[in-house]
Amino acid sequence: MDYVLAFVTGGAICALVQLLMEKTKLMPGRIMVILVIAGAILGAVGVYEPFAKWAKAGATVPLTGFGNLLYQGVKQAGGT
Repeated sequence: MDYVLAFVTGGAICALVQLLMEKTKLMPGRIMVILVIAGAILGAVGVYEPFAKWAKAGATVPLTGFGNLLYQGVKQAGGT
C-alpha cells in the first residue's frame, strides 16, 4: 500500500507541475526553482514534514522534497 500511496502522491505533484508548464509561459528551470522554494517554505512553516511522513517517497523524491531538505540543513546548522 505504501507504494501505491507514494505513486499517487508523486504523480499528483508531477501532474500539477505539468499543468503549470502547459498553462503558463514559465520555463522549466523557473518551475524547478519554484518547486524547491515551495518545499523550503512548506518545511519552514511545518507543513512538509507531516506530509512527507504520510506520503513517504511520493513527497520526498520530487523537487519539493529537495527544498525541504535544504531548509532542514540550514535549520540544523543554526541558520534559523
